[in-house]
Amino acid sequence: MPPIEFNPIFIPSHKSPSKSNTMREDPSSRARESANAAEKEAQNRIQTATKQAEEAEREMQRQSEIRHDEFVSQTSQQSAHQEASLENQRLKGYEAIREMQKGQQAEINRVRREGERELAKAENYYRDTIYQTQRKGDQQLDELKRTIGRENDFERKSFENNFELTKSENTNRLEINKKEQEERLNTMTQAAQDQYEKIKQNTLTSTENADQKFQENYKNTLKNQSNTISELENRAGETLKDLRLSTSNKLAAYEARQKDPFYKLVDLNADIDETGDAFILTASIPEHEREHLSVAVRGNQIVLSGRRRNEEKLDLAPDHTLSTASYQSYSESFPLALPVEDKLISKRFDGDQLVVYIPKKGRDLSYHSPQKAKPERLRAVRPDFPKNLPIKEG
Repeated sequence: MPPIEFNPIFIPSHKSPSKSNTMREDPSSRARESANAAEKEAQNRIQTATKQAEEAEREMQRQSEIRHDEFVSQTSQQSAHQEASLENQRLKGYEAIREMQKGQQAEINRVRREGERELAKAENYYRDTIYQTQRKGDQQLDELKRTIGRENDFERKSFENNFELTKSENTNRLEINKKEQEERLNTMTQAAQDQYEKIKQNTLTSTENADQKFQENYKNTLKNQSNTISELENRAGETLKDLRLSTSNKLAAYEARQKDPFYKLVDLNADIDETGDAFILTASIPEHEREHLSVAVRGNQIVLSGRRRNEEKLDLAPDHTLSTASYQSYSESFPLALPVEDKLISKRFDGDQLVVYIPKKGRDLSYHSPQKAKPERLRAVRPDFPKNLPIKEG
């Protein structure tokens, strides 16, 4: 809040009375006394107003700090929620892509299997048809041959019985019957052959028509499947492209924010070890942050938390001041495999190294945390500002 400026009260000066105004001396004195009293009263009011303004300024500063702490807490919670939502969206996107690819592959395999089954059925059907037709023609030809054979046997037996009686007649008749039989045999053979050729031609024509129809159906099926697969691939490509673009934008925003030191995670180089009687938690804590450090047991976890605050102020010129205040809170939790005595937790500092001793329930509580040799780690130190920076005096 800028300082309140007060304009001085202008009090008109009074000239000394002349000899001709000696009779008015008493009224002038009373006027000066009234003016002095008014001036004192104005100064008292100015002092009161100044005090009230200073108190109001302090109250506003306190309210501003409270609101700033609340804002920092809400910002941290929102950042954690946004990071969790971003990770969840990324996992869902990857899972959706995998499910889509699995579905496409399953559909392609199903269509391929159905096509192969249909082709196998058609091939079996036409092979069985050709086989049955050939078998039927062979059976008819055999039956015809057996019939002709029976007739020949009957004629031969009749001829042999009557041969002695009518040898000459039978010889003529034999020749005639032989010719007739040969003609009948040739006619029947030719008819059977013609019927067989006709059946064979019909079978081949049916087979060609069925094969042609099957090829047309197979080509149409492959074409429809190819169109369906192309459409699915185009949809999947568009979906994957949009998902990649969205994920890329989100990752770019996330990486840009991660480059800002304000959003970076605080690494305390914390670690927890388990002994027979206790858990021992170690962490790197700078000396100037110890007063805001807290260690507590929450459920089956040990939680290490703290907060940081840094304020800098620089007077550049009269009434020109530059100030910066930064606030940060952090926490890190570790699981506890066994119940512990949360009221008997003890902590100590070894330089910048925090050592917390957490005794287990039902164990020997006389145990003291050992002095463990820790490897030297890189530690974040407070920046060393130049000593020649201008500092406000008073």
